[in-house]
Amino acid sequence: MKIFIIGFICCLLQLSGYGQQVLKGKLVSEKDSTTVSGALISSGDRTASSDSKGEFSITLGTQNTIRVKAMGYADLQLTVKSVNELLVIYLTEQSQDLQEVIVSTGYQQLPRERATGSFVQVDQQLLNRSVTTKILDRLADVVPGLIFNRNIGTSETRGENGISVRGRNTIFAKSDPLIVLDNFPYEGDLGSINPNDIESITVLRDAAAASIWGAKAGNGVIVITSKKGKYNQPLSVNFNAVTTTGQKPDLMLQPRMSSADYIDIERLLFSRGFYTSAERSINKPALSPVVELLIAARDGKLTTDDADAQITALKSHDVRTDLEKYYYQPSFNQQYGLQINAGTPTHRYLLSAGYDKNRNTQVGNGLTRLSLRFNNNVKLIKEVLELSTGVFVADNRNQINRALNDLTTLSYGLIPYTSLADADGNALEMGKLMRPAYLSSVEALGQGLLDWRYKPLDDMCYRGYETSLSDYQLNTGLRARVMDGLNVDLMYQYAGQRFDDSELRQEQSYYVRDQINRLTIVNTDGSLTRPIPLGGIRNADLGKMGSHNLRAQLSLDKQVGAGDLSAIAGYEIREVNTYREQYMQYGYDSEHATSRVVDFIGSYKLYYNQNSASNLIPNAQSMTDATDRYISWYGNAGYLWKGKYLLSGSARVDRSNIFGVNTNQKGVPLWSAGLGWEISKEGFYHSGILPYLKARLTFGYNGNVDRSLSALTTATYNNGSGNQNNRSTGLPYATISNPPNPELRWEKVSILNAAVDFASRANRISGSIEVFDKKGLDLIGNSPLAPSTGRSTFKGNSAEMSTLGVDAALKTLNLTGRFKWSSDIFLSYSKEIIEEYNIKSNNAVSADYVLGILPLAGKPQYPMFSYKWGGLDAVGDPQGYLNGELSKDYAKIMSSATLEELVYHGPRRPVYFGALRNTFAYHDFSFSFNIAYRMGYYIRRNTVNYNDLLAGITTHSDYALRWQNPGDEMLTIVPAVPAARNLNRDRVYQFSEALVDKADHIRLQDISFDYTLRFKQHKGISQLQLYSYISNLGIIWKASKNVKDPDYLSGMVPLRQLSFGLRATF
Repeated sequence: MKIFIIGFICCLLQLSGYGQQVLKGKLVSEKDSTTVSGALISSGDRTASSDSKGEFSITLGTQNTIRVKAMGYADLQLTVKSVNELLVIYLTEQSQDLQEVIVSTGYQQLPRERATGSFVQVDQQLLNRSVTTKILDRLADVVPGLIFNRNIGTSETRGENGISVRGRNTIFAKSDPLIVLDNFPYEGDLGSINPNDIESITVLRDAAAASIWGAKAGNGVIVITSKKGKYNQPLSVNFNAVTTTGQKPDLMLQPRMSSADYIDIERLLFSRGFYTSAERSINKPALSPVVELLIAARDGKLTTDDADAQITALKSHDVRTDLEKYYYQPSFNQQYGLQINAGTPTHRYLLSAGYDKNRNTQVGNGLTRLSLRFNNNVKLIKEVLELSTGVFVADNRNQINRALNDLTTLSYGLIPYTSLADADGNALEMGKLMRPAYLSSVEALGQGLLDWRYKPLDDMCYRGYETSLSDYQLNTGLRARVMDGLNVDLMYQYAGQRFDDSELRQEQSYYVRDQINRLTIVNTDGSLTRPIPLGGIRNADLGKMGSHNLRAQLSLDKQVGAGDLSAIAGYEIREVNTYREQYMQYGYDSEHATSRVVDFIGSYKLYYNQNSASNLIPNAQSMTDATDRYISWYGNAGYLWKGKYLLSGSARVDRSNIFGVNTNQKGVPLWSAGLGWEISKEGFYHSGILPYLKARLTFGYNGNVDRSLSALTTATYNNGSGNQNNRSTGLPYATISNPPNPELRWEKVSILNAAVDFASRANRISGSIEVFDKKGLDLIGNSPLAPSTGRSTFKGNSAEMSTLGVDAALKTLNLTGRFKWSSDIFLSYSKEIIEEYNIKSNNAVSADYVLGILPLAGKPQYPMFSYKWGGLDAVGDPQGYLNGELSKDYAKIMSSATLEELVYHGPRRPVYFGALRNTFAYHDFSFSFNIAYRMGYYIRRNTVNYNDLLAGITTHSDYALRWQNPGDEMLTIVPAVPAARNLNRDRVYQFSEALVDKADHIRLQDISFDYTLRFKQHKGISQLQLYSYISNLGIIWKASKNVKDPDYLSGMVPLRQLSFGLRATF
C-alpha cells in the first residue's frame, strides 16, 4: 500500500513537472503607478496573490498564460513570452460592475460572466452596513426577490424564519430557502452565525443557479461564505465593536379599550347576573376588583358611595403604565469581533472570535453569544495537494422572563385598570385563580398550606427560563491537482447541535405553590399528604442534532477549442439525526440537581373541590428520534465560447429514506439548462448608450422536501399517563400519524427565467431585468379518501401552484467626482396562484375561505376574502348579505353563503416590493439611507370582540366608536353592544369588507454614516472606521389611514434603534 501511495504521488509530481516555469512579477496601477496588493493571479489551475508590494510569483501552466483579477481594476489576460526578468503589469482602474463579481453556489465559485443563472451577491461592505445580531436580518430590503413576511401570523408560517425567495412555492411544507454555510447545508441555529465572520452571501434564485442542490432547492438557496485567510498576506488584525440602544416600547400605541369603558361593561354584566355562577362556583374562581366591590356593596359590606369612589379611582389608572414601568426597558446590545489572519506561499489561516450581549426590551430577557472560528489551509505539495480544515463553535444563551405570560393568564384576563404596585412601589396582590376571600378562609384554618396569594412583581424572580444552544462544526477537505485544470476534491463535515430549553419554577413561585396546594390532602389527624412534593418544578426540553456530510467531486476548468469549459461532477452522502426528549421533574433541588418521584397515573381530588376526583399530575414526557439519510449524484457544466456564447447544464439525482421506494427506484434527476449571449461583443453591436448587453435564458427543476411526512407508516406512541392518560385502560397506546405512501416524492418546482444584464458607458447605469415563471408540481396537499379506509383525507403529492414575477435591479453612479452619489434600486413583482387543490369546502361553506382554513384553486395561497358589508341597521346590528339580500341571519351567512357572494380583495402578501438606497461619499465620509416599499396587498384591521367582552375579557379600543344612539349608523361601522353573546354576529362584522384596507406603504428603513481614517503602516493601525446606524425610522406614506403600521397590526411597531461602532485594522 505504501509503495502504491508513493508511486501515485511521484506520478503527480511528474505530471506537474513538465514544462514548469516560474514567473515573477509586479502589479501597478496604470493611473498613478501605485502597487496593487491582494490581486489574484492564475495560470491553469495554479493561483497566487500579490503581496503588499504588489509582487507575486507563480508557476506557469502549459499554455504560459496568466489571468489577473484585482478589486477595482479590469480583468487582464496575457501570454508570457519570457520569465527571465521581473514582469511589470499595469492594471486599468475600473468601477466594479456585474462582470467582476465571483458568485458561489456552494459547490463551485465562478465569475458572473460565465454564469447563466440568477445570482444576487451581498458583499461584505453591504453586509456591514447593518449591525443586526442575526446574519439573515441583514438581507432585509437589499436583495431583489427576497422578502421577510411580516404580516403573516406565526401559526400560518409554521415556525419558519419568514423569508421567501421569489414567492412561496409550497402549501404545507416549509417555505424557508435552503441555507448553505461553507459548502454544506446548515442545520444549526442561524442565530449562532457571527455576522463579522461572513465574507459574502449569494442568493440563488432560479433553476440554473440552484438546481445543483436538487430536492432541497425549491424555495431558493442562500449561500453563506465565511472569511478565509489569504496566501502571501502579512499578519493582519481586524477588530469591530458596536453598541446599539433601542427605544422602550410605547404600550399606549396598542389599541385597547379604556379602563372607564371596561368598568362600564363590568357594571352591565353584574346587573345581568353574569358573575353569579362564578360567585357560587365550588372552584372559587377569582373575580376582578370592580366586581368584588360591587358584590361588597350589594351585600352591605361596603356603602354604595364608598364602592363608587373606589371604582371611580380605578377608572383613571391604565395597567399599561405599570407594565412599561416594571416589565419593559430600553434595549441595549453589544457586539464585538476580533479576527487574525495571515498567509505564506504555502499556508494561510484565519482565527475569529465574537461576543454578543443583548438586553431586550422586556425585563429579564437577553442573549449572550460566544463564537469561535478557525479556518486553515496548507499546501502539502505546492501546486499539487492542498489540505483545508475548519472549526466552528458557538454557544448561545437566551434568558427569557415569562412572568408577563403568567400575568396575562389571570382567570379574568389582564384588565385595563390593574395596579401592580402601590404608590411606594410595593407589590400588590392580585386574584389569579381564586378569590382573595376564599384564600383568607383557608389561611384562617391554619392547615399548613403554602401561601396561595399572587403578587406578580414578587413572582418575577422565581421563574427562570434559559435556553442553552451549542453549535459546532468540524470540516476538512483535500484538493489534489491531477493535471492542469483538473482537480479532485474530498470534503467531510460533521455538524452538531445540543440544546437545553429547560425551565425552572422555584418553590416560591405562584405556579409551584398552586400546583402543590391544589392536590394537597388534609388527613384526619391534621397532617398533610402532598402528591406534588415541596421543591421546584422543572420542565426539561433537551435535544441534540448531528449530521455527517461526505462529498467527492471532480472539477474541470480548461480552455477547450475557442472557449472555456468549467465543469464539476460529484457524489455525496449525508445523514442527519435529531433527538429530543421532554419531561417534568417535581421537588427539584437546583443546588443538588435532584428531584422526587411522583405518581403520574393516579387520580387526585382538588383541595377546594372534593367532588373533582380525577385530576392528574401534569406530565409532559415525550421523546422523538429521527434519522434522515440522503445520497446524491450531481453534475454541472458551463461552456463559454468565443467569450460571448454561454451554454450551461446541471443534473442531480437524490435518494432518501424519506421518499417512497418507487420514487427512489425511478431515480429521475432534477436538472437545468441555460443559455447566455453577450450581445455587446458581436460585430454588429455598436451602441454607445449600452456598451455592455447580455441576455440569459434558463429552465429547470428544483425540489422541496416535507420532512413531516414519510413513505413508511409512522405512529406516535404515548405512555398512557399524565397529560397522555388513557382513561379506558391506563395502558400505553399509539396514534397513526401518516399512512404508508410508497409513491411519496419530493415536491418539484419548474422555473423558467429570462434575463437581460446591461451597463452604460463607464458603468454610470447598470442593472438587470429578470422575468420568471415558477410552477410548483407534486406539491404536498390533502386529497379525499373513502371513509372505509378509516381516514377522510390523505396527504400526498396532489397539489399545484404557480408564481409569475419580475425582478429588476438598477445601479446608477449619479456623481463621480470628489463628491460621489450612487443609487441602488430594485423592484420585485411576484404573483402566486393555487392551480390545483383537491379538497373543497363542504357545501361551499364560505367561512372556510374567509377564515383562511382552506386553500382555493385560482387564488393566492394567502387570499383576502370578506363578507359583503351591509352597514348597521337602525338598532346598531351589523348586516350582511344572503342570497343577494340584506340579512341578520348570522349563522346562515356563515354556513350558507356561497363563494360567489364573498368579496375577494386580493392577496395578503405583497405583490410588489423593493427598496431605494442612496449613498453619498466625500473624501473619507460616507452617508446612505434605505427606503423600502410594499404594494399590492391587503390587511384586515383588528376590532372589538363582543363575544369576549361579554365574557369579561377586555377588547379593542374600537369599543369607544360603537353605535350607541339612533342615527349613529350613519357615523360608525362598529356595532352596538348586543344583548347576549353571539359569536356569529361578531364574525360577520369582524370578517366583513368594512375592515379591509390596502396595506401599501413606504418606510424609511435605516440611515448609515461612517468616517474612515487611514494611517501609515508603521503606526501599527492602518485603518480606523467610525460609524453609526439608525434603523426602524418609521412610515413615510401608507394607503390606510386606519392603522399605524400595516405590517404590525398589534400596535407593537418596530422600535427605533441607534448604533455606534468602530472597525480597526492593524
